[in-house]
Amino acid sequence: MMNRTFVIIAPKLQEFAAPDWEVWFTVKLIPILPSFTAEMLLEVTADVNCTNYHVIVEGMGDVFLEMTSTRRQEITRVLVERLKEFAVQFNSPDCRKDIGSDAEWLDINLGLFSKVANYTDLKELNISGLAALESLSPDQKAELLLDPSTGAIENVTVVKEVLSSILKSRDEEQLEKFFETFVEFNLNGLDKECAACEKAGCARRSHRGPKGVSFPTLPSQENITYITNAGVRDAILNLTLTALAPKFPLFQTSDYELWFQINLVVLLASFRPSVLVVIPANLTCDSYDAV
Repeated sequence: MMNRTFVIIAPKLQEFAAPDWEVWFTVKLIPILPSFTAEMLLEVTADVNCTNYHVIVEGMGDVFLEMTSTRRQEITRVLVERLKEFAVQFNSPDCRKDIGSDAEWLDINLGLFSKVANYTDLKELNISGLAALESLSPDQKAELLLDPSTGAIENVTVVKEVLSSILKSRDEEQLEKFFETFVEFNLNGLDKECAACEKAGCARRSHRGPKGVSFPTLPSQENITYITNAGVRDAILNLTLTALAPKFPLFQTSDYELWFQINLVVLLASFRPSVLVVIPANLTCDSYDAV
């Protein structure tokens, strides 16, 4: 249906006035807009001004949840490349009228697709992650913290602000999504260190976690690398355990494995007996071993 409709309207796009874009992308096409392809979007945005572009983004955002994950990624890529290619235009006074912050700029120019974009893309669009914090996805927030150019991972105040923005979300999965990326980036960084060590002739050991996850370590380390700033470590650990505490009674052994053998490993240096009081005393033997 979308394909046939687009064949009909495509030749008329150059004749569209502002009201036409509005009626087509926010009314008429809505029922079939989830099937709008990246190729169609490329053609539609090839020669539009920022006002009409904003209408297109608004319409696409209205059907964001009805799109497949792959379609969202494809649409996001087109929108991001469009913004990069015409950065001067989209940052001109006319296009930035009534836009007072990076968060508002993201909302108008990418909408919900901003959460699908790569963190590096947002940086290339000159978006300040801290200024647009509430618009970032959990994985983007993790990358923001670990971005050396921001120095965020050494700033306790910033770390607390980022973690708090995740914990106050109604989406309970945000914390886990954050740690997926947070741990992945830490492991990738450690892999590079290990590769350099191996090249220099060092032996390589590993600490094996659940489900075959292997945490590589350097010969001089007892465990995986950890965040060196004690204040930052303490802040992340305390906020995380406080958020997890109400859920611990419902945890299965696999949950304890996930959090204590993977997600929280980079914070191990901050573990103290007082920290563990939030863990239920009636753990099963397997769960106790996992912790």
